[in-house]
Amino acid sequence: MEIKGNVMRVGKVQEGTSQQGNQWRRQEVVIEFFEHETDMWSEKIVLQLRGDMIDLYHLQVGDKVRVRFGLNFNEWNGKFYQEIRLAQDGLQVISRLGDAAAAEPQSDEKEEEQPKAENGEKEDDLPF
Repeated sequence: MEIKGNVMRVGKVQEGTSQQGNQWRRQEVVIEFFEHETDMWSEKIVLQLRGDMIDLYHLQVGDKVRVRFGLNFNEWNGKFYQEIRLAQDGLQVISRLGDAAAAEPQSDEKEEEQPKAENGEKEDDLPF
């Protein structure tokens, strides 16, 4: 499956050691997307970034991303658990929130000061 969406939330990095003594790290990321462009309501999924993916992508709230993933189901003690797994090279950052702010032109012009009325207050064109 593939979706395009925005990063809504980036969780804290969780770290630990497995029973075999291997170090692990993971981070949950919430992605908001629209299944169809005409949809009024968005959908959300939670992805788990693991290991080097956390440092590789360094996702931030507001980033636009393309995600390719698969669904995996596991059974344990008669209960089923769903996991969303990223495909190989399944995450692409389309644009960063900071990129949009940097692209906007900044104006050095000062706001025009409105003329003052006889009583010293600013004039406006409102009738009241």
